[in-house]
Amino acid sequence: MSAKIGCDARVSDGMFRSRACTRAASVVRDGSHYCKQHDPVAKEARRDATQSAWRAEWNVKMARRRIEMAAPDLLAACELVAASSMRNEAYDACIAAIAKAKAAK
Repeated sequence: MSAKIGCDARVSDGMFRSRACTRAASVVRDGSHYCKQHDPVAKEARRDATQSAWRAEWNVKMARRRIEMAAPDLLAACELVAASSMRNEAYDACIAAIAKAKAAK
């Protein structure tokens, strides 16, 4: 019967101490044995997935913030167009946008 090879990774065991991982190795990378959790390739893939999800969430938040910051200026511009005497599609769109913005307050 062959002996199981353990993971070569070190894990934290409290403050300022570490110990060897107790899991069986399932992968060999650059001559070192790693379990599925400590496999450098798998760790990088998990980190990339997490960062990608965070980045997407951050982009949505920043887009929302840019819209919120621009909203007062856009409302003022629409009010200027609405105050003009020209009646066209832009005028009607501005009136609708003003009503919607005031209802959202």
